[in-house]
Amino acid sequence: MDPLFAVVTGGSQGIGKAIALEFARRGIRLLLVARRQEPLDTGVSAEGRAMDLLDDESRARLISEIDERPSGLDVLVHSAGTIARADVADATIEDFDLQFQANVRMPFALTKGLLRSLERAHGQVVFVSSSAGSFREPTRGSMRRLRPASAPWRPPSARRRTPPGTCW
Repeated sequence: MDPLFAVVTGGSQGIGKAIALEFARRGIRLLLVARRQEPLDTGVSAEGRAMDLLDDESRARLISEIDERPSGLDVLVHSAGTIARADVADATIEDFDLQFQANVRMPFALTKGLLRSLERAHGQVVFVSSSAGSFREPTRGSMRRLRPASAPWRPPSARRRTPPGTCW
Protein backbone atom coordinates (compact mmCIF):
# COMPACT_ATOMS: atom_id res chain seq x y z
CA MET A 1 0.00 0.00 0.00
CA ASP A 2 1.30 3.43 -0.94
CA PRO A 3 1.94 5.90 1.87
CA LEU A 4 -0.47 8.79 2.23
CA PHE A 5 0.26 11.95 0.27
CA ALA A 6 -0.24 15.42 1.78
CA VAL A 7 0.17 18.98 0.54
CA VAL A 8 0.89 21.61 3.20
CA THR A 9 0.67 25.27 2.22
CA GLY A 10 2.73 27.48 4.49
CA GLY A 11 4.68 24.32 5.32
CA SER A 12 8.02 26.03 5.81
CA GLN A 13 7.35 27.79 9.10
CA GLY A 14 5.11 27.99 12.15
CA ILE A 15 2.15 25.64 12.45
CA GLY A 16 2.51 24.46 8.84
CA LYS A 17 6.08 23.35 9.52
CA ALA A 18 5.03 21.60 12.74
CA ILE A 19 2.32 19.74 10.82
CA ALA A 20 4.83 18.80 8.11
CA LEU A 21 7.31 17.49 10.68
CA GLU A 22 4.62 15.34 12.31
CA PHE A 23 3.38 14.03 8.96
CA ALA A 24 6.97 13.14 8.00
CA ARG A 25 7.42 11.33 11.32
CA ARG A 26 4.34 9.26 10.42
CA GLY A 27 5.72 8.39 6.98
CA ILE A 28 3.36 10.57 4.96
CA ARG A 29 4.74 11.75 1.60
CA LEU A 30 4.86 15.54 1.60
CA LEU A 31 4.70 18.40 -0.83
CA LEU A 32 5.39 21.67 0.98
CA VAL A 33 4.43 24.95 -0.66
CA ALA A 34 5.85 28.32 0.41
CA ARG A 35 6.57 31.71 -1.12
CA ARG A 36 10.34 31.41 -0.81
CA GLN A 37 12.69 28.49 -1.46
CA GLU A 38 15.03 29.04 1.50
CA PRO A 39 12.69 28.07 4.34
CA LEU A 40 11.51 24.92 2.51
CA ASP A 41 14.52 23.06 3.94
CA THR A 42 12.66 21.71 6.96
CA GLY A 43 15.04 18.84 7.66
CA VAL A 44 12.50 16.21 6.58
CA SER A 45 12.11 14.24 3.39
CA ALA A 46 9.67 16.35 1.39
CA GLU A 47 9.18 17.84 -2.02
CA GLY A 48 9.14 21.63 -1.98
CA ARG A 49 7.61 24.20 -4.27
CA ALA A 50 8.45 27.89 -3.93
CA MET A 51 5.52 29.75 -5.47
CA ASP A 52 2.99 32.46 -4.90
CA LEU A 53 -0.34 30.67 -4.50
CA LEU A 54 -2.14 33.99 -4.92
CA ASP A 55 -1.07 33.91 -8.57
CA ASP A 56 -3.71 32.03 -10.57
CA GLU A 57 -1.22 30.63 -13.11
CA SER A 58 1.18 29.33 -10.43
CA ARG A 59 -1.71 27.75 -8.55
CA ALA A 60 -3.00 26.14 -11.77
CA ARG A 61 0.44 24.60 -12.42
CA LEU A 62 0.49 23.14 -8.90
CA ILE A 63 -3.03 21.75 -9.30
CA SER A 64 -2.07 20.16 -12.62
CA GLU A 65 1.06 18.60 -11.10
CA ILE A 66 -0.90 17.12 -8.19
CA ASP A 67 -3.72 15.91 -10.46
CA GLU A 68 -1.18 13.87 -12.45
CA ARG A 69 -0.54 11.66 -9.43
CA PRO A 70 -2.69 8.54 -9.91
CA SER A 71 -3.17 7.92 -6.20
CA GLY A 72 -4.79 11.30 -5.58
CA LEU A 73 -4.40 13.63 -2.64
CA ASP A 74 -5.04 12.29 0.86
CA VAL A 75 -4.65 15.52 2.86
CA LEU A 76 -4.63 19.19 1.89
CA VAL A 77 -3.54 21.48 4.73
CA HIS A 78 -4.18 25.20 4.33
CA SER A 79 -1.68 26.79 6.69
CA ALA A 80 -0.53 29.67 4.49
CA GLY A 81 -2.12 32.99 5.29
CA THR A 82 -1.54 36.58 6.23
CA ILE A 83 -2.81 39.16 8.67
CA ALA A 84 -2.68 42.94 8.63
CA ARG A 85 -1.94 44.05 12.15
CA ALA A 86 -3.73 47.36 11.98
CA ASP A 87 -6.81 49.02 13.35
CA VAL A 88 -9.56 49.25 10.77
CA ALA A 89 -9.07 53.03 10.81
CA ASP A 90 -5.39 52.62 9.85
CA ALA A 91 -5.67 49.67 7.47
CA THR A 92 -5.82 50.19 3.74
CA ILE A 93 -8.11 48.55 1.25
CA GLU A 94 -4.94 46.88 -0.10
CA ASP A 95 -4.42 45.29 3.34
CA PHE A 96 -7.97 43.97 3.24
CA ASP A 97 -7.64 42.74 -0.36
CA LEU A 98 -4.39 40.89 0.41
CA GLN A 99 -5.92 39.20 3.44
CA PHE A 100 -9.00 38.20 1.47
CA GLN A 101 -6.85 36.82 -1.36
CA ALA A 102 -4.55 34.85 0.97
CA ASN A 103 -7.03 33.69 3.60
CA VAL A 104 -10.24 33.11 1.64
CA ARG A 105 -9.89 33.17 -2.15
CA MET A 106 -6.64 31.17 -2.47
CA PRO A 107 -7.71 28.30 -0.17
CA PHE A 108 -11.09 28.16 -1.94
CA ALA A 109 -9.50 28.13 -5.42
CA LEU A 110 -6.86 25.54 -4.45
CA THR A 111 -9.42 23.26 -2.81
CA LYS A 112 -11.80 23.59 -5.76
CA GLY A 113 -8.98 22.86 -8.20
CA LEU A 114 -7.90 19.76 -6.27
CA LEU A 115 -11.37 18.24 -5.82
CA ARG A 116 -10.71 15.44 -8.34
CA SER A 117 -7.49 14.46 -6.57
CA LEU A 118 -9.16 14.66 -3.17
CA GLU A 119 -12.14 12.60 -4.36
CA ARG A 120 -9.84 9.95 -5.89
CA ALA A 121 -8.15 9.39 -2.52
CA HIS A 122 -11.20 10.15 -0.34
CA GLY A 123 -9.00 12.95 0.93
CA GLN A 124 -9.50 15.49 3.67
CA VAL A 125 -8.97 19.25 3.88
CA VAL A 126 -7.64 21.00 6.97
CA PHE A 127 -7.89 24.76 7.52
CA VAL A 128 -5.45 26.20 10.04
CA SER A 129 -6.88 29.37 11.52
CA SER A 130 -6.19 31.77 14.33
CA SER A 131 -8.47 32.38 17.26
CA ALA A 132 -7.78 36.10 16.76
CA GLY A 133 -10.84 36.28 14.50
CA SER A 134 -13.01 35.36 17.47
CA PHE A 135 -12.03 38.29 19.67
CA ARG A 136 -14.43 41.20 19.80
CA GLU A 137 -12.50 44.42 19.49
CA PRO A 138 -14.42 47.30 17.96
CA THR A 139 -11.54 48.62 15.86
CA ARG A 140 -9.90 45.34 14.87
CA GLY A 141 -12.73 42.95 14.13
CA SER A 142 -12.94 43.36 10.36
CA MET A 143 -9.23 42.86 9.81
CA ARG A 144 -9.12 39.62 11.79
CA ARG A 145 -12.22 37.86 10.56
CA LEU A 146 -11.16 36.82 7.08
CA ARG A 147 -9.65 33.36 7.70
CA PRO A 148 -12.77 32.08 9.47
CA ALA A 149 -14.72 33.26 6.41
CA SER A 150 -13.69 30.02 4.68
CA ALA A 151 -15.51 27.90 7.27
CA PRO A 152 -18.96 27.84 5.58
CA TRP A 153 -17.74 26.03 2.46
CA ARG A 154 -16.06 22.71 2.10
CA PRO A 155 -15.70 20.08 -0.63
CA PRO A 156 -18.77 17.95 -1.41
CA SER A 157 -16.83 14.80 -0.49
CA ALA A 158 -16.42 16.08 3.07
CA ARG A 159 -20.14 16.59 3.48
CA ARG A 160 -20.79 13.01 2.41
CA ARG A 161 -18.11 11.17 4.34
CA THR A 162 -16.17 13.18 6.86
CA PRO A 163 -14.72 10.84 9.47
CA PRO A 164 -14.46 11.80 13.13
CA GLY A 165 -11.51 14.01 13.85
CA THR A 166 -11.59 15.90 10.57
CA CYS A 167 -10.62 19.53 11.01
CA TRP A 168 -12.74 22.26 9.44
